[in-house]
Amino acid sequence: MAPGSKAERKAALDAGGWMFNVATSVSIIMVNKALMETHGFSFATTLTGLHFATTTLMTQVMKWLGYIQPSYPSLG
Repeated sequence: MAPGSKAERKAALDAGGWMFNVATSVSIIMVNKALMETHGFSFATTLTGLHFATTTLMTQVMKWLGYIQPSYPSLG
């Protein structure tokens, strides 16, 4: 398969990012439901905090491994 253009590569990466975002969001909801219904965990705010902390940690790990890089908005 021939390498695609830069625009095609960006579109594929964007689509992959969106699919990953949806998959992880659905997974978080399923884990929350399991914790709250099956195991009787009743601290939803604590779960939210744990999700934010885990997301921050994993973002830093992915950045350190070189899978993601910082991006900045263009100002002009």
